[in-house]
Parts: sequence; C-alpha cells; structure tokens
Amino acid sequence: MITKTNIYYTLRALETNNLTTLKYRQLKTRIKDLINTNNQHIGKLIYKERNVWHIHYSVVELFRAKRVHTAKARATNFKNEITINLAGNYDVAFYKYIGTTIVKALRGSHTIFSVEASPTDYKCYHLHMGTTAQHHIIIKRIKEIEAKIHIAILDNRNTNIAEIRNLTQFVNYINKQNLINS
Repeated sequence: MITKTNIYYTLRALETNNLTTLKYRQLKTRIKDLINTNNQHIGKLIYKERNVWHIHYSVVELFRAKRVHTAKARATNFKNEITINLAGNYDVAFYKYIGTTIVKALRGSHTIFSVEASPTDYKCYHLHMGTTAQHHIIIKRIKEIEAKIHIAILDNRNTNIAEIRNLTQFVNYINKQNLINS
C-alpha cells in the first residue's frame, strides 16, 4: 500500500522553522515568480487557502536562496548524514559520547546529532548526525576515533554515511522528539 504524506507548511512556518534562508516577503515573491512561469506545482503542491499559502514538503527546495550570502545563513545546509547503530546494547551516554567525539573531530564544520531509542526495543539506541563536512573527512575522523576507543564503527553493517538528498526531510527527522539533541 502506497500512502502519500500530506505535510504542508505555511510561509511563516518555512521562515520560523529555518527551512529556508528567505524572509517572508521574499517567499511571497518566489511564489509570484512560480505563478508567472506557470510552474507545474501551483495548485497541486502549492496552493492558497483563506489568504494563507500552503507549500508541500516535497517542493520546499524551490524556496532556497539562489545566491550564497556571505553572512551566516539562518538555515544550515547539511551535506551528509551519519547513522550509527552498533551491535550490542550501548546506552544513551555511550552514544552521546560518540556523538560529541565526532562533533569535536569535525571541528570547522557544522555538525548536529540526535540519539533516539529503537522503535522496536526501547532499551536499544542509535545515533543520527548531520554535518557540513565532506564525506572523505568524515571517514578519516571516524577512523581516528575507532583507533582511540577500539570499537569498529565503519565496519558495522548498521553504520551509514550518505549524502542528504532532501534537506527538509532530514531536518524534520532529526528535530523530532528524541533523547539527546545537540
């Protein structure tokens, strides 16, 4: 059974949840531009109801800034995600230690992490991370950490390092209710 997710954001929600770096007025201008170009998403995934615009989560990427600003952006553009789920029942404190150690090792890049309980067993935990660091730097730093703590992180079949394809979905996922958010 295929289900469609109906998550729509208002322009205010896009701005206040830092899902885009654009301000409210700029978001309205972007919608006007999409209407003028007869964009295929208008009416289906972007619509107006009672003077409030609703934007489907799958097209939020259309509302990213076209220029890169020199000032610090309000929304961090994470490039890679890291998921670590080690075999064995490691506790929250251990995963928090791994997360903070990786954050320190990736200094110079913006990195966040979240420890959450497994959906099937609330005594098992795993770690989700988002970072602006490049893939080869992540691998290099995790190998250094493995050598220090004598635990195989990269060779674990439940460890995944991948490029973030949909930043909005990733930010929503990592910000969901969890045990540790850093």
